[in-house]
Parts: sequence; C-alpha cells; structure tokens
Amino acid sequence: AGSAHPGLSWWLDPEARPLAAQLGILPVSDLGRCPRRHLYQARQAALGWGDSGSTGQGGDRGVPLSQLERKTRYAKAGSVNIAYQVVGDGPVDLVLSFGWVTHLDLAWSVGPLARFLDELASFSRLIVFDKRGTGLSDRVHPDTLPRLEQRMEDVVAVMDAAGSERAVLFGTLGGAAMCGLFAATHPERAAALILYGAFGKLEPATGLLARLADTQGLALDRVEREWGTEGVGLAFWAPSLLDDEETKAAYLRLTRSGASPGSARSLMTLGYQIDWEAVLPSIRTPTLVLHRTGDLVVPLRQARKLARDIPGARFVELPGIDHLIWAGDQDAVLEEARGFLAEAGLGGGHKAPREPAPSDGLGLTRREHEVLRLVARGLTNRQIAAALFISAKTAGMHVSNILSKMGVERRAEAAAVAERLHLLASPTGEPGPTTARSPRG
Repeated sequence: AGSAHPGLSWWLDPEARPLAAQLGILPVSDLGRCPRRHLYQARQAALGWGDSGSTGQGGDRGVPLSQLERKTRYAKAGSVNIAYQVVGDGPVDLVLSFGWVTHLDLAWSVGPLARFLDELASFSRLIVFDKRGTGLSDRVHPDTLPRLEQRMEDVVAVMDAAGSERAVLFGTLGGAAMCGLFAATHPERAAALILYGAFGKLEPATGLLARLADTQGLALDRVEREWGTEGVGLAFWAPSLLDDEETKAAYLRLTRSGASPGSARSLMTLGYQIDWEAVLPSIRTPTLVLHRTGDLVVPLRQARKLARDIPGARFVELPGIDHLIWAGDQDAVLEEARGFLAEAGLGGGHKAPREPAPSDGLGLTRREHEVLRLVARGLTNRQIAAALFISAKTAGMHVSNILSKMGVERRAEAAAVAERLHLLASPTGEPGPTTARSPRG
C-alpha cells in the first residue's frame, strides 16, 4: 500500500475519514497514488470552495494543487546553503522574507501561518525561504553575524535558483530591510515592494527589548534564558494567540527548532544593528508599507517614518496588536497586498472589499456564518478547524457562540434553524458547498 501524500495529513484524522470516504478518496493508503486533479477536486468540495468538477484554471482558482507538493530545495549564497520552497503557480513571482525565526517544514504545521502562505500562493508563485542562521538553512557562528548586504545576497541566490528573473518582494521586520535593499540595488528585478512591521533603524529604548527588561543586555539575557516559551516567543509577538493552545504550541515548537537559544540572542542582536535609513530615498520601486497600530515589537511611528522616507510609498495602518503578520486579522493584510498588486498590474485579482456578515437578526459574525455552513454539512470541530485553518479549540468556541446566539442546544437544531432562515447560502447567494471561494479567502 502506498503512503499518504504529506500535504494531506489532515485527511488521516479519524474524524475526517467519513468525509474522505464520502468524497471517494479512501482507502487512505491510496492517497499517495491519487491523481492530482482528483485531490484538488476533493479538497475544493470538502471546503466548499467551488464546483468539485472545476479544474482550478482561470477565474477563482482556489488553492493551487502545487501547494500539496512543497519540496524544500537549497540555493547556494557563497558558501552558505539557503533552504527555500516554491508554492503556487500564479501570474507573478512573490518572494516572502520573514524577519524572525522560521522553519520551512514546520511552518505548515502552524494553522494560521499555513493559511497565510496558502492565500499568498493562491494569487502568486510564492517563493519562501529560511534566512541563513535559521530553520533548514546553514547556521552561522554567533561571533560572525552576517551584514545586511550578505543577507540580501540570500534573496539573489534564492531567486536565481528558483528561476525568478523579476519578483514582488514582501518582507517583514528585518526581512523588510533585506527586500528593500534588494529593490534599491537590483531595481530591474524588483516588480514591487511590500513591507510589513518594518523600520529603518530600531530605537533601542523602544520596541521589544525595552518591554522585556530594563536594559538591552538584560533583555537579550532573557531571550536566551527563556527561548521557546510564550514569555519571549509569543506574548509580545502575537498576544491574540495566547489562548489558542494548539497554535501556540505549534509555533513555539517552530521557534525552538528554527534557532537555538544562543542563535536567537544573536539574531535579536543583529536586528537591532540594522540601519538602512540611508537606502530608503533611493528606492524607486512601487512600495506598500503596512503596519498594525498596536504592534508591540516595532512602534508605529517608526513605520510612519520609514514610509515617509521612501519616495511615493503608500502607508496603510491596520488595526491590531499582533506583530506576526499571519496572526490576528491576516485577511486585512492579504486584501491590501492583493489590491496593491492588482493596481500595479501584477495580478492578484481585484481588491475585494470586506463583506459585512449577512443580516440575519442573530448577530452572527462572518466567521460564524462560515462555521455554521460547515456545521450544517455535518463536519466536526476538528474538520471545521482543518477546513478554515484554525484550531479545534477556536472552532469549538465559534460553535458554542453560534448555538447561544441561535438559542439552541444541539448542532442539528442549529442546522435546521439555519435552513429555515436561509442562512446556508454563501455571500454571493449560491449554496455553500458549491460556491466559488471569495477572492480574499
């Protein structure tokens, strides 16, 4: 018997098997040999993202099947091996450079992070990599930290290895500096620049280290001493995730695997040494700067200054307290990025306005409507979590809220009431199971 495709691990969940059987893709041992087209159709049908007979070509493509074949490759930047993956087959190449610790393999086990990557790959050919010193890339000695120019060469090496002549550069935190320097140095290869949670030069007296301890040295000691715990790994980076035990555990596992305590200290030190303010006025690439107003890692005023110093840059403030781009309201980030690329003629589809929740008189949010449609189809909390890239605990909370607002005690009652009140139609008015997925996901 063949083994299941690694990109389909959620199908192996015992509670998911009845659904898989209904979709005709069992026995599980046959998943590895199942034609790609059938897997795509099955997943589309399971998530209610379109006609199960769709090939996914043209129009609303949903999530490309290439994401089910995430193969890690290596590019050589000098003597350093840089791990990267290429996901999706959209009309424009998009290089994503995270600014903190990453791990390509484990990223897909963190539900909201996997969803964010999936969404980017739905309208681009996504190229994502582990910076030198983190994840699956070669480690660097703490005493020989790479200069920003050296780290920029990682981007060059990855693009060359991935066969990308020109790409959108999307960077967060220190990764934004890498992307910005690339755009200034290689303007012919930079189609557009998107910077999130970024800065020109960090102020030591503000931001993350100032929140961790009274002095920078003590703060770095705490990072090293408590590495891999929520105190330094999540509390300031993504406060909204602190009560999501499943996502929190998965992400902290990623950070521990992506860097050792000593490496984390070195990387934090390196971040506070970054100063690329002198480069900003030379950038001529169309630029979008995004920042959450309550960011606890990089103060908002530093992002405002960054945007002012880049000629013609568009600055958008987003509500939220999470620094991690995929935590909190990631849809707002994705909508801005997609709209920016569309306006620049780089694909991405049109920018979909945030749709209000249907008027039902019950006070259900848009997410609760999504969950309700899946409840009505008989999915369990774990299946709903897999479909919406949220934790099972979060799915359960949504279900509890739905039952309370609808004044019922059981899921079957909620489904019956929803059917009677015509709440199971999608925002476009079509039945949920066969509705094309919204451009913003």
